[in-house]
Amino acid sequence: MFALRIALSFAGSLAIAEAIGLDLAFMAPLIAVALAASPGPPLASAVALPLMCWVLAVAVSILVNAFALSAPLVYAMLTLVGLWGGFQLSTSPKTSVVGMVVLVLFAILPMQLVPHPEASQTIVYDLAKSILIGSVTAWLIGLVLPGPPPRTEPQRLYAPMPILMAALTAWVGAYLVWIVEPPGAAPALIGMIIVLRADETPGFAIARDRFAAALLGGAAAVVASTVVVLAPVLLTLFLAALLLAWPLALRVARGDERRGLAIKSMNVLAVLTAQEFSPLFEDTQTRLWVRIVGVMIGIAYASLALALLAPRHRQSPADMAGADENSVTAAARSSP
Repeated sequence: MFALRIALSFAGSLAIAEAIGLDLAFMAPLIAVALAASPGPPLASAVALPLMCWVLAVAVSILVNAFALSAPLVYAMLTLVGLWGGFQLSTSPKTSVVGMVVLVLFAILPMQLVPHPEASQTIVYDLAKSILIGSVTAWLIGLVLPGPPPRTEPQRLYAPMPILMAALTAWVGAYLVWIVEPPGAAPALIGMIIVLRADETPGFAIARDRFAAALLGGAAAVVASTVVVLAPVLLTLFLAALLLAWPLALRVARGDERRGLAIKSMNVLAVLTAQEFSPLFEDTQTRLWVRIVGVMIGIAYASLALALLAPRHRQSPADMAGADENSVTAAARSSP
């Protein structure tokens, strides 16, 4: 039932966001999965998170309009501070969802606002609506379907590299994307963020899992695109998303070492299927492949930075004890 809660939150928020036709609609399933996989989400999260997003998005739009062109150095420093704050929040399980929102706002929102300052209000409200859809969908489904079982040990989030270094890496990557303006710019930035954010996977396994997540999420998005082209209605998109998210949600519900990989695969699937993925468009598949390439570029850039800048993870005595205990348990299970 917990897996069904995650899959339904993903597919439902995706279908609603696409039905309304919001910009940056991928934020709805991203937020829905993050909240559905947590013990809550309480009503406070469903209300406070969209409100916080709206206030912060307004603040970012004011910064962009005030400093991006007139005082770029000041704006660059403010952006760096915002990215640092997002990564700092991402290192705690209680604030990781808020951290993801902050990172997306400071990395992606300026890319939308600088070339279209006249549409600032529309873009800000659409982003807040996407997060509201994801939050409320996860909350409503959470009222009916149970959350995860209590964890026997506290969740650990490993920072892939020092927080300031991650912020600098994301800052450089974001500016490169803003300047070059490649096709699939937003997916490239999302791919970069999901590598650099803290996760339950230690060390360089983070980059490996992200590439695997990009492949799994990309393959699922291709299947969804093919199905939707055959029957271009939103119901088809909902059912395809539900069926494709189901095996990933099962892996998340098990809570094993592949949980993070499954969540990131769903994140990639959300980015690829929710950004202008309405089945009413005729060139859906063409834009899908552009976005897949964008995600891979972002992951490759962040993984290269990770390989060059991140310290190698060294297991603490507590980690080693946990690993030894797991080995003994596995051996006991395999013995006759």
